[in-house]
Amino acid sequence: MVPLIMALKQQDAIRLLIADDVGVGKTVEALLIAKELIERREIKRFAILCPPHLCDQWHTELKEKFNIDAVIMRTTTQASLDRKIQGDRSVFEYYPYQVISIDYIKSDQRYSVFTSQAPELVIVDEVHTCAKPQGSHHGQQLRHRLVRTLAQNPKQHLVLMTATPHSGKEDEFRSLLGLLKPAFETGEWESEDKKNLRAELAEHFVQRRRGDIKVWLDETTPFPTRVSKDIPYKLSAEYQALYDEVLLFASALMAAPGGSENQKRFRYWSALALLRGIISSPAAGATMLENRAGSANKNAEADDSISAEELENPHYERLEASDDELPTPVLEQIELKTGQKESFARFGKILRGLQEGNKDAKAFYCALQIKDWIAKEISPVVFCRYIETAKYLADKLQKELGNKVLVECITSEDPDEVRRERVQAMAPIDGQIKRRVLVATDCLSEGINLQHIFDAVLHYDLPWNPNRLEQREGRVDRFGQLKPNVYTCLLFGQDNPMDQIVLKVLYNKAKVIRTNIGVSIPFPEDSKVFLDTIFKALLAEAEKKRKPVDQMELFGLDEMVRSEQALGILMNEREKKEISLRTIFAQRSIKAQEIEKDLGRTDEAVGRPETVCRFVHTALKELYGVNIPLDDKKLIINVNATQVPDTLRKWLPGKTSLAFKAPTPEGTVYWGRNNDAVEALCQLVLSESLNPDREYKNASRASVSASTVISERCAIYVLRARHVIEDKRAGGHLVAEEILVRGYKGTSRQIMSVEETETLMNDPKIVGDIPLETQKRQLERELVLLEQTRTALDVLAHERANELIREHERYYRALGEVQGLGTVTKNARFRVVEPVIPLDVLGMYIFVPVSEGSL
Repeated sequence: MVPLIMALKQQDAIRLLIADDVGVGKTVEALLIAKELIERREIKRFAILCPPHLCDQWHTELKEKFNIDAVIMRTTTQASLDRKIQGDRSVFEYYPYQVISIDYIKSDQRYSVFTSQAPELVIVDEVHTCAKPQGSHHGQQLRHRLVRTLAQNPKQHLVLMTATPHSGKEDEFRSLLGLLKPAFETGEWESEDKKNLRAELAEHFVQRRRGDIKVWLDETTPFPTRVSKDIPYKLSAEYQALYDEVLLFASALMAAPGGSENQKRFRYWSALALLRGIISSPAAGATMLENRAGSANKNAEADDSISAEELENPHYERLEASDDELPTPVLEQIELKTGQKESFARFGKILRGLQEGNKDAKAFYCALQIKDWIAKEISPVVFCRYIETAKYLADKLQKELGNKVLVECITSEDPDEVRRERVQAMAPIDGQIKRRVLVATDCLSEGINLQHIFDAVLHYDLPWNPNRLEQREGRVDRFGQLKPNVYTCLLFGQDNPMDQIVLKVLYNKAKVIRTNIGVSIPFPEDSKVFLDTIFKALLAEAEKKRKPVDQMELFGLDEMVRSEQALGILMNEREKKEISLRTIFAQRSIKAQEIEKDLGRTDEAVGRPETVCRFVHTALKELYGVNIPLDDKKLIINVNATQVPDTLRKWLPGKTSLAFKAPTPEGTVYWGRNNDAVEALCQLVLSESLNPDREYKNASRASVSASTVISERCAIYVLRARHVIEDKRAGGHLVAEEILVRGYKGTSRQIMSVEETETLMNDPKIVGDIPLETQKRQLERELVLLEQTRTALDVLAHERANELIREHERYYRALGEVQGLGTVTKNARFRVVEPVIPLDVLGMYIFVPVSEGSL
């Protein structure tokens, strides 16, 4: 509700950056804004721009949670969408609700058409991938161009979403803020003396952590507890000997004299790429070395394809979600002599031999942990750095775990649709427990919801950024995870200096900071201080291999210690900056309690989960004789498709467990109020009540029943109130409808309380059977009394119209606007609400008192 209120507070175009924590619910927050604007008739169209692998997930969220049918626009759907259009309109004008792959739309031939014809509202997911890059990352530059062009339209509504808005690079973060308003990119809003600019920025930027929303309006949002562990491993003697040889080669490459600063830095990157590939897995290392040994030398100085910017900040080492390929282009720039090529080929052969048996300690300890989790019915996701590592490990685990455990491997080699289908295929069917392990690269580390299938994460390769670590774990540790605990595990090499620096300085410090301030700090993985620390550690390790310990030069050790200290200082600075930002973006000024009552009434009007569950269960049982068990506490019913009418069978594939409360348990299908099946069942009940050809009906608009829980005659009316709303600001009319229930008891026609009415309707304890003639007399009597009650019902209609105005006033007070927005008269300042008289009587239900056993 807070992002919605913030969006509606903005007087002109909505510009909002939602940066809530991983797994809090940014998707629903953004779609609430879209749905509200549609209901208000302020927009007719909207588009969601997202990474290609998230298109299907957005499409599902729109359908399941908001009953909105959107089209997916990407390369594979373009032709079919074009064929459905008559005339010369573009797809962007023709389809009102669009989910668009940002990589499809960013290209030169499409972006200009889209930006000129874009819907009134555009939602951009994972917007940190659209920041203006400091280096020459071409794909990110095109994304930034697209979103910046949209932002330049002053009438464009723009909602941006990311859990990691700040990568640690100030310019990239500011470029995102500049999409909200240019002054935020260039202004000094961080300084205390710029309070006005800081306050203005806070109106466009919302960032909450789990602790901020875990308890809201006295309602608790369940999040799992994260249980973490670190597992060290040591390389086998054969693996260690190989690593030492490669380390010496890499250190010589880093320490080579001559060349410009850019060329020196390029040699550092090449050495790191070489070592990271070898330590990732024997398969990745062997493939990388074999490719390099068989390729021709390239001169990095003479190669025009590598710019100075790329040498300074190579795009191939950026941690993009789909960047899981081996750094072969980097290694091809290394000049190798004939003897070195032969060494590379020999290294590759040794690594191939290390793939067999238990010579790979890293894979061995990984398999031990996975076996332990599987025995405890914990389903893990294992994240790897490279495609070759993921495939190698998946094969290794399948052999270790046997055929009783499903092991899948998903990398960026699969198209987006295939990845999604393969993940969904791992979900349990018909509530059956399925032992499963997913091995994946970082192509699944952003945006993908895995909490319904998995509850653990193992980091096989350590990412060099705490944000990436958090993104990975956030796939399972998020809202919707039903398990009370989720488990995470870090594998790290005890004798690997890279892992030691990442774990000792970066991760451990990041954990302390997260404990202190409740958030992972942003950190750039290509920070010069961080990389210098890695380089110094590698050089010091290589020096130890060359010389006995007592002959080690203290200078090298001192340099490494100073680098670690510098990295610690940088982390402390990041912590202070994050604390400062939190004071700006905490959104503690939003007091949603002012509309708490109206939110509760909305729940009552559209149906709480308990109401929907009871309706489905009762309708299937009473109308169609389906005797199905109901779990009142969990709100789950088990139903077989063969038991239900043909109209509903397409939503019930075989034997199905239906869940009515989110998050839904494993192996169940969610039926919410917006579900098409629930809507269809409503229509069936309505049709049954209006069917004139059946003498006896189980669903009726009128009934007379004998009840043992009342002491005097009661009559309950189901009424439909309609209000015509004139919005003078927007210039138009709307019709609002609501269902009211009014009960009367006794000869005095005393109005029953809401609680009395609900109790009687929910469980009237009906007994016996009243003769049809008696029923007719009771109904005729009530129809006469209804006419005498019409004046009181007209008063009720006006009361509801006035309450509608009061609800609007409470709502606009929450937005910070003035009171007195309207009345039921023509003199209203903003809105006029007029009830339609008389109220429609949709149902009339009469209950006569009777003692148990008298009929």
